[in-house]
Amino acid sequence: MATDTCILCMCMIDFEGATDLTLGSGSEVELERAPVFDGTLKTPGRRIVVETVWHDPLLQMATTGTETRVRIWTNRFLTPDEVVVGID
Repeated sequence: MATDTCILCMCMIDFEGATDLTLGSGSEVELERAPVFDGTLKTPGRRIVVETVWHDPLLQMATTGTETRVRIWTNRFLTPDEVVVGID
């Protein structure tokens, strides 16, 4: 699910285990499988922030513009324990 400024991505429920989260440039983190999300976000603050549902920041990365391509790969559709976010 996504809006023009936010993406909601499911991950492992915390009491079932940890989720490995990676954020990087698309060319550095791109996986061979198809992403579960491939779209553009408005990034007026010129950064991407990955945060919890309680808005606690986990990772962040600067962007080069006010619109940023974002791709997300997971190791499975429901409750993935590996989430990779690539930005371009």
